[in-house]
Amino acid sequence: MGKKNRYHNTEIHIPDGTMTESFQKYIKEHPSEDDIITFLSVQNADWLARHPNDPCDCTDQEADELIDFYFFFLTEYEEQTRRKWMKNWGQEPLLFRVADAILDRQEELFEKEVTDFLDQVPENSKTIKEATSLCEILFNIREDREISICLPRESTVMVFPRTIPKEDLEKAKRHMLYLCARTIRERGALAVRLYLRNNTMHLFGVKTAGNGTWQPVPAQTMKEAHCLMPDGTVIPPEEGLVYTEIKRQADIIPFPGKRK
Repeated sequence: MGKKNRYHNTEIHIPDGTMTESFQKYIKEHPSEDDIITFLSVQNADWLARHPNDPCDCTDQEADELIDFYFFFLTEYEEQTRRKWMKNWGQEPLLFRVADAILDRQEELFEKEVTDFLDQVPENSKTIKEATSLCEILFNIREDREISICLPRESTVMVFPRTIPKEDLEKAKRHMLYLCARTIRERGALAVRLYLRNNTMHLFGVKTAGNGTWQPVPAQTMKEAHCLMPDGTVIPPEEGLVYTEIKRQADIIPFPGKRK
């Protein structure tokens, strides 16, 4: 059973599921702008009731659920509802302000994590030298890049757009260097998915050898690993995905977008 809330003396049934799932179910029966504002109002009230002292003091699961809904809603419904919610509240809904604050806090923590890690690894170390050479290649690919690193105890995904504002270039490169350095130091691996401007996708991988150097994963090996499920079954390759590989030489990049 979903949650029941009274709003303007009307009983509102909020379906079960995550906030995004609940909204998607709700919108099928209540598609008007007023209905959407009602959903946001109910969720605002519910969130405030569960976090009366500090709306940002929530569990990681709650934060992830809220941020998922935040990005989903802004992508799909912001344009058609912004005027309505601004008229209703005079500002963004509480949920969105909380999501913004959580994202700001996460960014601050991540920046500290990046700084602390890079500060403790000597600049002349093999780890930094290897990470720098890999970072140069990845950073100079002028396509939208989704980089996933797999470490012994965790995994992380970061997205680097094709075009990065000049004022953000240094920070973006530090973030990419951090991903590469952690991968190499912790003997992990990374996968890079490129979203090319011709509407195709490329996927390649990098692994860390025992001697602390990074090595390209052959395209066929990457394809086989990507299609192998945890239970041992093999699924067909993803439609429209091209499995490829990079070279250690920075001047050999098998993609159309290369920074000059």
